[in-house]
Amino acid sequence: MFRYLAATGRGDVTDALNEWTVWVSPTDPRLHASDELIRRRDDLTSALAAGHVGRELSITATDWWSTCCDPRPTTDRGNAGLARVHVTARGDDGHDHRLVFEIYVKDIVWWGSAGGDWFQDWRLYEVHTEEQQCLFGSTAVGCARPTS
Repeated sequence: MFRYLAATGRGDVTDALNEWTVWVSPTDPRLHASDELIRRRDDLTSALAAGHVGRELSITATDWWSTCCDPRPTTDRGNAGLARVHVTARGDDGHDHRLVFEIYVKDIVWWGSAGGDWFQDWRLYEVHTEEQQCLFGSTAVGCARPTS
């Protein structure tokens, strides 16, 4: 997330796109990021880079989600497979951009302590504005918002 915003802040679309992983299932290559998500990735990254958005930023909230067994919000970061990070970033125009970063462990499902997992290899799989619905993932964790 920080490298993505550093790249858009410099106006570097290529470096920013390299930080946003295009997901393909490790077990079924037919399951991959949707065309709509790929378009959002290209369009949003180009727009943010054009405005040098990311030179100033603040994290406003982080929602942790369990992604195995019973996907749900959790307060236990060590057992989370998704970090939904809410960021306010600013660019050349001085306008605040309220963004959400959907950051998952590499293969999405994270067993955490239940599976003896310890190394969370985090990947940026989606960025969207606060007003947009996410496109990546299942309704269980990918697009659901905590109600509390």
